[in-house]
Amino acid sequence: MKKENSFVKILLAIFGLSSYLHANSLYGQASLRALPGVELFVHCAGDFEIKKLEGEIREKLKKRLENANVPIIAYNAPNNGGALKLLLTGFKKEEDNYFIYASLQLHQRAYLAVSHEYMDCQTWDIWKMGIFSKSEIFMETEDMIREFVNDFISANGF
Repeated sequence: MKKENSFVKILLAIFGLSSYLHANSLYGQASLRALPGVELFVHCAGDFEIKKLEGEIREKLKKRLENANVPIIAYNAPNNGGALKLLLTGFKKEEDNYFIYASLQLHQRAYLAVSHEYMDCQTWDIWKMGIFSKSEIFMETEDMIREFVNDFISANGF
């Protein structure tokens, strides 16, 4: 009985404070302010043809970040950069078309005021889903990184 009461109190604390925490959290463009840089991770899953795109997509996105002067640093570096993760899954639908779900997420260490701890959490994201040709997959992933770069530049004023 005592464990159940504790569990209920924890749930009430979490859900009771969730609107306050969401309203006062840094998410989206605001989370990019003063971000020292990112480490890029790309993971493609699904059909073998989709998995083969991983290296080429990584190089294109890395080049796009470098051209926009977004620093590329190690995620676990002392200055706490972010981990920019592209997760792309898909399968061949027709001859030259693939059903794709792609998610670009920024993960950062964030301070939790409730527990006075730091934890890794997602602070920015964008996703796309649809039927694309191989060339359109590259265009869509580059468009996603362009959205990140635009938010990064806007948040940091340069």
